[in-house]
Amino acid sequence: MKIFDILRRRTCRKKAGARGAENQGPEEEVEIRRQKLALLTGREKECLLLLLKGHTMKETAKLMGVTLPTINTHTNSIHKKLGVKSRAQLIIQYRDLAEEGTKK
Repeated sequence: MKIFDILRRRTCRKKAGARGAENQGPEEEVEIRRQKLALLTGREKECLLLLLKGHTMKETAKLMGVTLPTINTHTNSIHKKLGVKSRAQLIIQYRDLAEEGTKK
């Protein structure tokens, strides 16, 4: 868990520097993330939720009934659409929304 805290701090610092005078609050950031999530297809959302729950790509492929290259394609598409560069960054930025989605 410690690595995620370190990455979160780095991500927050980069965001703060990139925002400049904009200074968005937490509500605006959550809304932006929700808008980005809306860009995902149903299968990409399913893949994202499984990855956020901690499944490996191989396990995700098996659970979704597709091949590993298909999961690679979904993952690459998710990264591009959400503007993240790694699975760690994806988890840090979107785990709260995924938890919220599974509670409903």
